[in-house]
Amino acid sequence: MCSAPGFVNVCISMCRNMVQPFDEALKKMALIATSVSKLFGACFAFGPTVLTRSAVVRETHFPLRTTLLSSDMNSTLVSRHIHAPRAMVYRTLLDAEAIAHWKVPDGMTCQVHEFDAREGGSIRVSLTYDAPGGAGKTTPHTDTYRGRFALLVKNERVVEVDEFETDDPAMRGEMTITVSLTDADGGTELVAVHEGLPSGVSSADNETGWHMSLAKLAALVETRASSRTTSAPRLIDVSHTIEHGMITYKGLPAPVICDWLSREASRANYGAGTEFQISKIEMVANTGTYVDSPFHRYAGGKDLSELPLESLANLDCVVVRVDAAAGPAIDRIPLTAKEVAGRAVLFCTDWDRHWRTEAYFEGHPFLTERAAEWLAKAGATLVGIDSHNIDDTATGERPVHTVLLGSEIPIVEHLRGLAALPATGSRFFAVPVKVKAMGTFPVRAFAMV
Repeated sequence: MCSAPGFVNVCISMCRNMVQPFDEALKKMALIATSVSKLFGACFAFGPTVLTRSAVVRETHFPLRTTLLSSDMNSTLVSRHIHAPRAMVYRTLLDAEAIAHWKVPDGMTCQVHEFDAREGGSIRVSLTYDAPGGAGKTTPHTDTYRGRFALLVKNERVVEVDEFETDDPAMRGEMTITVSLTDADGGTELVAVHEGLPSGVSSADNETGWHMSLAKLAALVETRASSRTTSAPRLIDVSHTIEHGMITYKGLPAPVICDWLSREASRANYGAGTEFQISKIEMVANTGTYVDSPFHRYAGGKDLSELPLESLANLDCVVVRVDAAAGPAIDRIPLTAKEVAGRAVLFCTDWDRHWRTEAYFEGHPFLTERAAEWLAKAGATLVGIDSHNIDDTATGERPVHTVLLGSEIPIVEHLRGLAALPATGSRFFAVPVKVKAMGTFPVRAFAMV
């Protein structure tokens, strides 16, 4: 099978030999080129290309450098080279805060109402003219559109389907926006295809708006990339502090922290002006923020000393933000198996706000057995939660521990501060001391962002 550019070149040669007038040949060639670009995801090299109803292909890398006309096209194609890694560009495309800064033409302000960055997730955004003379599609000064994410291919493609909220028939109809990313010249080549523009939308204006927006996107991502190369990653602590006398789990004793050798007593052992303190701690393993190994649940399971570091450290992390209004049972997980495989999956329930209060022990959020089975099947590397227990403690059954530890997936409980982590893109660490014949131990859990 020939490459996309090669196929288009063949089409051009065919058109040169056609007997119909040259203008008609160009129209057909434009249609073929556009179809091929859709087939290959609009990802092959177009260079500084703009595809509109009046200028389907301009200044392309095709051997025939000309303008191809097609009167029945109603889409826009723009491209932009961004001097930043593809993964960083992709994350910015799915960052609601970033969207408000870049996905808006000059002279307008963007407000993001809904932005659920997962396949099937909802989108609702308003663009308001800064000057009073702007003619909005939804209100006199505002364009509001709503839609959904139709397809997300990590670091490669974002497809959304949008529609204006309007009473004007000329502005109605679903539009499909496909943004494709490829590696190019040490950075990222971004190609955006905006299809299905309503008849009342000027493709020239749409083209101009996209150029403005992509210029802002490039500036934002390139600034972030430059900052990342000159500054160290940010580390965010997501573990509780262990203190003398605190209770982590009702029925288990609090830690006792004291001196084994006080500073005063140490002075007899060292030279003048030299003193040390050696502490002693007595505690159960399930204290503070801790990790469970399979040995915690299964006599023949791996203990702390046998856990591979690859299952505890430098893990690509995904944070699931749980709606407390849905109740304590977390039964469905808004991720695909591809998004879970090989990653630490952390459940942010905001229950850590009750830490060291009576409320922490009652009615806490927990995973269901079905959710645990799905995570195990999807290939999660580690699962964590900022709650009292990952299981429902209303009965003596512990199906989540049984399923996850039975699949050799470590569990981290009593996390804190997960709201500070991005939904994706951070690296998670939760490494205990290497103790033989123990199944659980506290960790200094943190994320690198």
